Amino acid sequence: MRLPILTIIKNNAMWNAVRRSVVNGYPDGTAAMSNTVPLTSLEPLPDFAAIARASRAHAERIEDGRELPAALQRALSIIRTEKRQVLLDLRCAVSDIH
Repeated sequence: MRLPILTIIKNNAMWNAVRRSVVNGYPDGTAAMSNTVPLTSLEPLPDFAAIARASRAHAERIEDGRELPAALQRALSIIRTEKRQVLLDLRCAVSDIH
């Protein structure tokens, strides 16, 4: 079965929704003050691109935002011509939560 969809992982190596929830709920708490929230890190970080390739998807890791436009063009071309899934693992810094 062919499933030509594009998945983009905004990969900041953590469960940022959990981090934001804790820091917003307890802004004066120990976790917020130390900027280390338990159970939010994805370390050791899975190789999402390798996992996708194991399922016959085209996958790329993008570590520089300037590479994204070309990666998106390649992704759309593969989706249209090969009719298979594409995963882009977009590495990014942790965003400011405030």
